[in-house]
Amino acid sequence: MDEPMTYAKAGVDIDRESLAIKALVESLKPCLTNRDGKAGEIMDEEVRGVLASSPSFEDELMVLRRYRNGEILRIGMGDLLGLRELADINRELTLLADVLLGAAYRMAVRDVAEKMEVPEGSFGVVALGKTGGKEMNYSSDLDMVFLYDGVPDYHQYGTRLAQRMITILTSATAEGVLYRIDMRLRPSGHAGPLVISLEAFSRYHREEAMVWERQALVKARWAAGDSGFQKRVADTLAGIVYGRSLTAGELQEIVRVRERMEEEIAAEAGGDHYDIKTGTGGLVDIEFAVQALQLVHGHAAPDLRRTSTVEALEALRASGLVNEIQYNTFLRAYTFFREIENRVQIYHDRSETRVPKDHDRMRRLARIMGRSGE
Repeated sequence: MDEPMTYAKAGVDIDRESLAIKALVESLKPCLTNRDGKAGEIMDEEVRGVLASSPSFEDELMVLRRYRNGEILRIGMGDLLGLRELADINRELTLLADVLLGAAYRMAVRDVAEKMEVPEGSFGVVALGKTGGKEMNYSSDLDMVFLYDGVPDYHQYGTRLAQRMITILTSATAEGVLYRIDMRLRPSGHAGPLVISLEAFSRYHREEAMVWERQALVKARWAAGDSGFQKRVADTLAGIVYGRSLTAGELQEIVRVRERMEEEIAAEAGGDHYDIKTGTGGLVDIEFAVQALQLVHGHAAPDLRRTSTVEALEALRASGLVNEIQYNTFLRAYTFFREIENRVQIYHDRSETRVPKDHDRMRRLARIMGRSGE
């Protein structure tokens, strides 16, 4: 009796895999004809559809990961075929993350509500780093902070909600994980609570935060949660980041932090690699310069308040704070380094910012980037 049941089960599995492959092939077609990519609203509708037909939590985890893998393949194909600009690729990768983060939030709300009473309050997820700047690569982590506002009991509920979201996003399945999560930018880092009230978050940044923590919030934006909470969070973030300019001492501290990163993290001196992120003249130099100008002048010039490095750079040029030569130099270098990041991450399937000094390996990287390799 067991053998026919095994064959039947195998037949069902084959049918499911065949349907999945057919759907994946269909999803790749737009990358050959549509240079604008896929809108977030369409991704959200598709994700809601695959979740609606999933009979269990485990199936939901699988279909979310399968959906992401298909979308990464679609976006990557458009990238490798030269159909998309870098900024559009990074923006679409971020849209994908936003949609999946929203799905994880809805699932967590549903699951936690089944196990405890929901107290009065609001919950929100703030994205930072490349996620906040809508500049994600193929293997970017999700940098996040969980905020809430509500009655005292809401802290426990918010913690359960955040824990469930992390489980949904990071659990390993046969289809892999959705995203790696980085919570180090929350108040007090790993030593701080997983979720924090908006009032305590604001107080921490007024009274205790280091300059680099304020700088990190330049890229902070709303990503998921109770929509009625969004404006309060956005207003609080704007007040923390742009409520005043930087002092001379704070500017010097930004310079000191940058110097330490170059020495301790990049470690290029005498090494066999270049670090395009934290090394000399790398991405961090560009980002720190742009962010310092935003923090100095953003208090009086709201148009500079952009989470995207490229958009902020364009606003700085429009305001006259950088000239045309500076703008073009920064933009060319930033675009080139981000293209290297994307190609290396496609090749290695992990976050990687070091490139080899070895000539043969450098030629291989050049070919991956579509250059001659000579």
